[in-house]
Amino acid sequence: MARHTETAEGSPEPAKKAKIAGRARGKGAGAKAKAFRLADVPVDVFCEIATHVLPIDLLHLARTSKAFRRVLMRRGARHVWQAAMKNETDIPVPPMPEDMAEPAWVHLLFSHFCHSCLKKGPHTPFWELRLRLCASCRKEDECEPVMGMHHALADHFDYDFEGDIGAVGVFEVMPVLSKGEAQKHTLMFGMHNYRNSDYKALERTLRRASIKERTEIVLARQETMKARREHAFRYLASWDLKQSHARSYDKHQIKLTRRKAIVAKLRELGYGPEFDTMTAQERGEFGDMREVAQFRPLTDRIWLSIKDACIEFMEEVRATHEDVGAVPGVRGWDGSDVIDYDYWKTQARSSFDPLSDYESILS
Repeated sequence: MARHTETAEGSPEPAKKAKIAGRARGKGAGAKAKAFRLADVPVDVFCEIATHVLPIDLLHLARTSKAFRRVLMRRGARHVWQAAMKNETDIPVPPMPEDMAEPAWVHLLFSHFCHSCLKKGPHTPFWELRLRLCASCRKEDECEPVMGMHHALADHFDYDFEGDIGAVGVFEVMPVLSKGEAQKHTLMFGMHNYRNSDYKALERTLRRASIKERTEIVLARQETMKARREHAFRYLASWDLKQSHARSYDKHQIKLTRRKAIVAKLRELGYGPEFDTMTAQERGEFGDMREVAQFRPLTDRIWLSIKDACIEFMEEVRATHEDVGAVPGVRGWDGSDVIDYDYWKTQARSSFDPLSDYESILS
């Protein structure tokens, strides 16, 4: 029972409500349990766990809280990033440039947002710039194409240069705003696109420098751009091409699975004979239907929304076969590709050979 205490006047003091210990204890315990999950794990144990994740997941983890950032962004955690990058086994991570840190390298390769405006999406990577830019940011900061392979520094900047330094091409000291096939044609045929910000920064640097300092700046930039451009052609262009084909293959597999599921549903509704006697043209038209050719898995809800359109198409096929007569088709066709799509996974459909192209540019 709750005790009654007396005040100075002798009147009893109202009994205080007893705290519900279980409720208070449960609330505190729940809060501690949530914080304990990773924050209280010893650093060496946490780093060992982190070595088993993919690099993009490690980057997301480092951005989750200040505590994780302190652990993963220190120099002592380099081995964690290096181990995470080795977990990319399907398409190995290309060698990292010597002048970049592991988190910045992972950010460049795997982040899916514009590095300028932070807009989400698989935006174009510009390997020489080491940036991913959306179309609007690229267009906003793009110079007019500078024509001519031999547009030299002296043609652009009205400054004095030592010896032949003024004859050095602008593209030799500044990254171009293009990649892949476009980058090859840009460098070989002299249509140079730059960023306004890079062009103005170079102009300011040369303006403030003395003649001797300009020589040192130009030579240093030449070496930097040569190394960066060679690395882009030697490693990143081919890696990017493999990534593109892998994405295409994965998207096709989603569409193929959806098509096969729709065919199975329609066969259950009694349209098996129509599929067995479909012509190649009819199979192509079926696969090109808006309801069929989507990169989304088929669910019961989606099937209910597209069922009528698919049945309408199959009724037209049935009517055509009754009027013209059925022809031998692919018996038992389940929606699979007639031509094996694995070609896309194993063979590149581009003649772009990054390394040989780079060597031809240098020569």
